[in-house]
Amino acid sequence: MLYRTSFTTAMNEQDIIFGGEKHLYQAIKEIVRKHNPPAVFVYQTCVPAMIGDDLEAVCRAAAKKVGRPVIPINAPGFVGSKNLGNKLAGEALLDYVIGTEEPEETTPYDINIIGEYNLSGELWQVNPLLDELGIRILACISGDARYHQIACSHRARVAMMVCSKA
Repeated sequence: MLYRTSFTTAMNEQDIIFGGEKHLYQAIKEIVRKHNPPAVFVYQTCVPAMIGDDLEAVCRAAAKKVGRPVIPINAPGFVGSKNLGNKLAGEALLDYVIGTEEPEETTPYDINIIGEYNLSGELWQVNPLLDELGIRILACISGDARYHQIACSHRARVAMMVCSKA
């Protein structure tokens, strides 16, 4: 259930005055040490964005140290609407994740589903039906996807959009 877990650096006044980059770097190392995720996604929030923390630099340094992808998502709340946040997150996936790994196998019927958030378990109901038809969901972005699925999603034969706002 780690993919449903979020962590925070809980910035304090010192971080706001002097910057939170060191605090973030330490938090990333601790998360990897304690939980061993395949990748770490770091979401820029309003305060670090306003004080000018260099999220990309911290993520590059942390990735080098922990030996796995640390992906920056520059979408602080003040930049715009939820739709813009989705767009920025999608662009980060294109820049840092999609195409970085290969699937063990491909089929002529591999698809990606984009914008299915599986809020009420809809994907879990649709997936068995697609399986019966011989259609494999390579990645569901965002839904219940795992890092490896998204990293391999460039090999899908077709992408299907569920939510046009996504």
